Amino acid sequence: MKFKLAGISLLALAVCTQAMTQENINSIKINGLQRVERETALSYAGINTSKPVSTSELNLALKRLYDTGLFSDISFDTKGNT
Repeated sequence: MKFKLAGISLLALAVCTQAMTQENINSIKINGLQRVERETALSYAGINTSKPVSTSELNLALKRLYDTGLFSDISFDTKGNT
């Protein structure tokens, strides 16, 4: 059974490592979940705070979330030094 959400916004708080495209994620905030558990969304995204994430990995996470058909609006925002 598929659930549609009005919107989901993933806010990945990150600290840039040097001038590279890899970022260390300190925390992940998810807003707007209505019928999907936070851990389920993170599992589908395939990102976590244990390793640096590149822009291409964030794009792949976005695609994986859309491919589930569970989400109608997804965005990633990074906040450096937070």
